[in-house]
Amino acid sequence: MALRKSCHSLRNLIDVIKPDLRFTVIKLEICSQNVKLKMLSTRGNFWIHKKYKNEEKGCTVLWYYNGNLYETLLENEHFMSVFCVDFGTILYFQKSIIEKFKVRLDHHPNYSNGWDSDLNIISDPFLVWFSSLLKSRSQQLKVKKIEFEISAPAEIMSILPFIDSKSIETIWITSDKETWNGFKKDKLDITEIVGLDHWKNAKEVDIDHFLLPVSSHHFEHFVKANFFLNNSNQIIVSLVITLR
Repeated sequence: MALRKSCHSLRNLIDVIKPDLRFTVIKLEICSQNVKLKMLSTRGNFWIHKKYKNEEKGCTVLWYYNGNLYETLLENEHFMSVFCVDFGTILYFQKSIIEKFKVRLDHHPNYSNGWDSDLNIISDPFLVWFSSLLKSRSQQLKVKKIEFEISAPAEIMSILPFIDSKSIETIWITSDKETWNGFKKDKLDITEIVGLDHWKNAKEVDIDHFLLPVSSHHFEHFVKANFFLNNSNQIIVSLVITLR
């Protein structure tokens, strides 16, 4: 009964599938006007799709499950507040390891060429909240493969250090600009990231659409690595390392 008090939209979800709230895949896509949440259940191998959308009078929560679409208008509620209540509850009951966890902070919604400056108004407080949530867990969240579509290393450092470093096997990073920015690659300073135990324990890394101003020795321990280096002579080097 306590679980049912969390939020109206999540309460609907609980009533329909009576879940244990364990998921093998969780994907987040955050824009300035909406959040998309996709989850693959360990029970029955089915997907749950949810969308939290900003509205003039509040927010709309849409979720798709088992071939049915459900929609609820929550008046005088901010879409991020509703999402955080739902997502916090889901992670509270997530005890098993997540096979893949993906976070996309979309500064270019609808594949547009413009920069959505309003996203930071949403994403910055979310990352602070999410960091606090992860740090407050009695046991760190376990993730095998973690994926980031981001524009800055600080966005990664708000999440990765608070995941269980022993569970990480694969780190995947790409730019949220990749769909419109063509072959242009921005620099990504991963100096702090390569110092984490998560980086040192991982077996595979894939960093695309970024140039990395770091030494290649940071990649030598990986079984498989794909990345672009930008050396002191401004020469771009693409490296794929596979060790057997």
